Amino acid sequence: MTKIQKWWARMSFWNKIEKSIGVLGGLTIAGLGIEKVDQIWFVVIGASGVLYKLLQVWFEDLNSNGVVDIFEDETKP
Repeated sequence: MTKIQKWWARMSFWNKIEKSIGVLGGLTIAGLGIEKVDQIWFVVIGASGVLYKLLQVWFEDLNSNGVVDIFEDETKP
């Protein structure tokens, strides 16, 4: 990567996306429960929970340099 990091390669961006999906999913589940909607909507929102966890797995920064590992050039030593 160049010295200027792309906004989508920064770990802070993906942390915000993950947390936003988690919060929105939780609030939506609460709202659906209060409104007593059809159960299929709980399945749809449950899928957002799966997406939330998958983002945590795929977009990680094991070397703590602030760049998501999958966007780093693996050919560098």
